[in-house]
Amino acid sequence: MTLMSSEGVSEVLEEFVPLATRGKHISNRSFQSGCGVGFLTEYENVSIMRSSYECDRSRPDRDVSTSIIFKRDICPNINAPWHVEPTHPALFPPDPHAPLVAR
Repeated sequence: MTLMSSEGVSEVLEEFVPLATRGKHISNRSFQSGCGVGFLTEYENVSIMRSSYECDRSRPDRDVSTSIIFKRDICPNINAPWHVEPTHPALFPPDPHAPLVAR
């Protein structure tokens, strides 16, 4: 797995999506699975998802991937861009009370 410097990723983000164009900051969310951590930052005009490897916090290179989702009329409307599916139904039986999701 190739890791990137968090500082370097922040610099590239600022070049591609300058803070001034992101719009009003809406929220920060995060989730963790083992050593992998995902950070979702919502802005008025864009959402930024950064994934990092956090088991060795002394390393400067921890970023695994970054995604930018623009919220413009010309872009497809994505109501729920982040969706995790279990890989084996026997390990994750369906919740009978969960809402149905159209695919």
